[in-house]
Amino acid sequence: MERGTKAEAEVYLEKAEQFFRTMKEAQENEDWDAVGMNAIHCVISSNDALLGFRHGIRSASGSHADAVELLGQYDRSADSRKNAVRLDRMLKKKHLVEYDGRSLSASELAAMRLRQAFDDSRVRIPPSPSETCYVTSWPT
Repeated sequence: MERGTKAEAEVYLEKAEQFFRTMKEAQENEDWDAVGMNAIHCVISSNDALLGFRHGIRSASGSHADAVELLGQYDRSADSRKNAVRLDRMLKKKHLVEYDGRSLSASELAAMRLRQAFDDSRVRIPPSPSETCYVTSWPT
């Protein structure tokens, strides 16, 4: 864990929003591997922004799983517990999406429950009113 600034949190939020926009473009183009990777990176950056804005910290670990643990340690709200579960679920898919020697299909993305990870995820991070990583329609 490292101390973070609000300015750094803003950068992580902007990164999350970029990953989200790219994910939506990839979805429109049916580039399913890009959808999966951008979805996962969107959630990682969103968590970094959330920890930065609410607690002035960020994970300094090379392991994304440590970021899940930080969220659980520093934010005990019901909303954060749900977000920690979603983040953990997404991170468990990262290796498959990023390193598997084949391409993903739309149905595989749906089966991996990436959709569920986003459907109820409406994280508002002050001072930005944006809702990062919120997907309204996913491939079936």
